[in-house]
Amino acid sequence: MYTEEEAKKLWCPEVRYLAVFVNKHQERECTGAYNRGAVDSGLHASNCRASQCAMWRWTGGGKMINNKKELVGYCGLGGKP
Repeated sequence: MYTEEEAKKLWCPEVRYLAVFVNKHQERECTGAYNRGAVDSGLHASNCRASQCAMWRWTGGGKMINNKKELVGYCGLGGKP
């Protein structure tokens, strides 16, 4: 179980990388990743989207972090934990 912030640091197995072809003489690769409906670029382009993803499931429980209860959830793609 992860808080939303913890989950956003994890890799998502549903990421698909894109290649962009400019024309038949010049090809260039897109620096982004397609991750469940969004195209991102940069270091964290393939990370989990947590509650922004349709597969994300909240548990109804929580963890204490900095004396504050944070909700936790998990990726529903792998089934129930």
